[in-house]
Amino acid sequence: MRSPRAVFVAISLCWLLAAWFMPLVQDEAYYFAWAQHLAFGYFDHPPIVALIGWSATFAHASPLIARLGTVLSASLTFALAARLFRVLGLRTREAQATALLLAFGNIMGLILGVITTPDTGLMLAWTLALTEAALALQGSQRRWLTAGLATGLGFLAKYTMVLIGPVFLWALIAEARRTPRTKQAALRSPWPYAGGLVALLVVLPHLAWNAEHDWITMRFQLRHGFASSYMNLPRSDVLPWPDDAAPGSREWQLAQAFQGPPEEPKPRRVPTVFDPYVHALNRCIGFFGSQLSFWGAMLAAFAWTWHQRRIEPRWFSWLRASQVALHRDSWLLVYAGAAVPLGFFGALSLVTGIEANWSAMYLFAAAALLTPILQSNRRLLWWGLAGNIAVLLVVVGHARTGLIPLRPARDRILKETHGYEELGRYVARLQGPVFADNYQLTAMLRFYGDGRQVAQWPRMTRDSEFVRNPTDAFTAAALQQGPGFWLVSSSQPPHFAGFRGADMTQLRDCKDHGLQVISTTTARDDTSRCPHPIHEWFLVRYETEPSPE
Repeated sequence: MRSPRAVFVAISLCWLLAAWFMPLVQDEAYYFAWAQHLAFGYFDHPPIVALIGWSATFAHASPLIARLGTVLSASLTFALAARLFRVLGLRTREAQATALLLAFGNIMGLILGVITTPDTGLMLAWTLALTEAALALQGSQRRWLTAGLATGLGFLAKYTMVLIGPVFLWALIAEARRTPRTKQAALRSPWPYAGGLVALLVVLPHLAWNAEHDWITMRFQLRHGFASSYMNLPRSDVLPWPDDAAPGSREWQLAQAFQGPPEEPKPRRVPTVFDPYVHALNRCIGFFGSQLSFWGAMLAAFAWTWHQRRIEPRWFSWLRASQVALHRDSWLLVYAGAAVPLGFFGALSLVTGIEANWSAMYLFAAAALLTPILQSNRRLLWWGLAGNIAVLLVVVGHARTGLIPLRPARDRILKETHGYEELGRYVARLQGPVFADNYQLTAMLRFYGDGRQVAQWPRMTRDSEFVRNPTDAFTAAALQQGPGFWLVSSSQPPHFAGFRGADMTQLRDCKDHGLQVISTTTARDDTSRCPHPIHEWFLVRYETEPSPE
């Protein structure tokens, strides 16, 4: 129970088990598609996530094989975190085990080794950068070079690595004010600036790639990712833009077979002048609430320790306890490593929506700060780890079997994972080009489609790497010369100039009945239809529109 090795065995077994049984989520499949065409950049993110997902190129629809790079990256992050905690002064086995439990036993730490995201590479680089900066602050100035190397690698994983700069600067300035000699040794030393140059050299190939591609990745990120729809990509205009099917058109007639009774309009609340402030406050509270929820069952250890110590009249007494336990020359670095991500994204949440995982880098520094006061209750942390693992395994089991009785319309887990494998096998049998209306569906159909290269039709939903760099460069003229094409859509079929809908099928993904194929001739009151499908997809075959005589 005291050994860091025991923590690693427990968490790595959880990673492997969950990575094996957890079906792919939509964004994972998207990143795995990038791995088939390695480059120095992509539409949405820098290139590291594609390297981590390289094993997906021979996964053959196996989630575990596709996630091997993720599990290995998380294991390396664990080893680097153990080194970080030793460098920070947590050298005993008890302190090491406590810090590692805190850093990886929370919900986000467990997800780190299962779900492939750009955060996978970011967390690894962030841990290495903190370690090297701590060694530099402790006197080994040349370590700023390796800190710069880690910073550059982190930037190639995710642009939020840029926040390590304020962390370094905060620690350097604080140390300079605390000890005048540090100012001469650190701020006036060439090594931090040389480290910045190393970071720039590492990032340079990605910057050159962006310059050659109209700064597409940076433009997308600056426009807040998913909030932007169209980025004026050259490939967006080679196929006709979708139009709403006009009443009486062939597409409109096909859709009528699946139209239910019209829904009654819901009354709308009249907005007030206070709404923007209320929404901003709700976003901020939601953000910090999500960060607290990351700890999951470990919150019981926090509450019991608080009760035991009666930490109360004097605010931040736990910080003073941490300052005594951690290395005196790197304590402020740890404080900055926790405060900067939380403070930055907390402030940003007042302006726009923030994903809960964006600030997850703070967890390593927070684990080091919390270890001195939670070390005596390490047994409770083990129980917290067991509780969090149980939660993760329940989520995995639900994704596989739908065991939690949730309404399909509100079941985010099943909407992300369920039905795509069966849909991919069905689509793989179709003859002719196949398109999807969004990038997530395109990625899932590619992963589960037995090698079928499904393309994304541009301008139906937001642009993606599939639009910027399509595998098959279809043009309208080429499609008109062929027998037609198929479109898998999550909404009613549009009209495309030069084409018309020939036939249409509804594919209903049902929790207990699998994939149901409903034709336009099936009666609407057919009792074989599952009443509450998880997904409703429309498969439309388009043919060339005959020329008017």
